[in-house]
Amino acid sequence: MELAEQGYVALAMCWFGCGGGRNTYGDIELGDIQAAVDYLKSLETVDGNQRGVVGFSRGSSLGLAAAGEMSDFTAVVDYYGASVISDSFTKIIQASPTGRNYEIQNLNGAVLILHGDGDETVKVGAAYSLEKQLQKYGKPYEMKIYPGVGHAFNWVDGRGEYNSQAASDAWNRTLAFFDKHLR
Repeated sequence: MELAEQGYVALAMCWFGCGGGRNTYGDIELGDIQAAVDYLKSLETVDGNQRGVVGFSRGSSLGLAAAGEMSDFTAVVDYYGASVISDSFTKIIQASPTGRNYEIQNLNGAVLILHGDGDETVKVGAAYSLEKQLQKYGKPYEMKIYPGVGHAFNWVDGRGEYNSQAASDAWNRTLAFFDKHLR
């Protein structure tokens, strides 16, 4: 909703633990993401070929995986996500029914990495690993590491480690990043 209020066409997908959603990383279905993209492309009100994806935690991993698999995304915002390039994640993906492996070198756009160095759920090393891979393949990126900030720092519902300053700064960075890469 907040992206739509800023003039972006937005579609929110629930990745984990909701409704008929799947409950493990191995159950990733990129077909769901592709169907969402195809739906947005079919709308007359959607203009242009520039599309962004923003994800939080597991959703960040899925957003990066989708951006590596599909050429539809020109901007990816990664909020405290597990790195999709880690060996353990790749093994999980390869063991999944889809059998896919996602490569950073296939990204078609820029990445914004937002992570707290106090994150005990997804260690900040995941952000640095992603940065290293983006540098290796010459992919454009921006990164902000928030000192002392934990996981899910922008979730106000009590499930995360809410930090109002980090949440506000990250949201402003997200909008500026999308303005730069999608408008």
